[in-house]
Amino acid sequence: MPAEWEPHAATWVAWPHAETTWPGCLADAEREFETLVRALARSERVELIAQTESHAELLTARLAELVRAGSVRLHLIRTDDVWLRDIGPTFVRDGARALVAIDWTFNAWGGKYAPWDRDDAVAARIASLCGVTRERPELVVEGGALEVDGDGTLLATEPTLLDPKRNPGISRESLEATTPTDTSTTWRASSRPAWWCARASPTRATRTTSRSRHAAPRCARRRTRADARCR
Repeated sequence: MPAEWEPHAATWVAWPHAETTWPGCLADAEREFETLVRALARSERVELIAQTESHAELLTARLAELVRAGSVRLHLIRTDDVWLRDIGPTFVRDGARALVAIDWTFNAWGGKYAPWDRDDAVAARIASLCGVTRERPELVVEGGALEVDGDGTLLATEPTLLDPKRNPGISRESLEATTPTDTSTTWRASSRPAWWCARASPTRATRTTSRSRHAAPRCARRRTRADARCR
């Protein structure tokens, strides 16, 4: 599983669209995301998610020169929110080095912000667009709860994975004994109470990830689903 800072082909970004996420400052959020997209496009391709055909047309006009250059590609995927680091797939390599998309179950940070059915379907849609095999473990996990160093070590947040509103009935011991897919590392516990440390088995392929990034607008917001990222 390469570290987050290693080179990758592209970054997936979902354009902000919901007033419920950005009350009174959606335009500010859009300006921040435009800055993000333009910065990313200088060095890598941006796979940009729009909500509808008309939304895609507006974004195409707004980012016209980047779209023409192929630096930004538009995709239609309906979402409830924009946090692709949490809702997007975790890309891994299997034993044959083929790309696989891990589609974790997503329930809006323990059911805090309904609805979330569109967000839970995003990873599958991205996997289909990428033309890669998709696997869906029976675990509720946000991508932002996982960190790796590129050398087979994985850290995962204990409060997220053991949350009864995410994975009811699961214990630390049972999770440590779980290998979510044939291509993943094995969970191992660390001595730190808030984190697990997982080390890749030498007989297994290590995980790979290509998680999306986002920028938060600098406007004041009341607490909404936008504040709920488990990091």
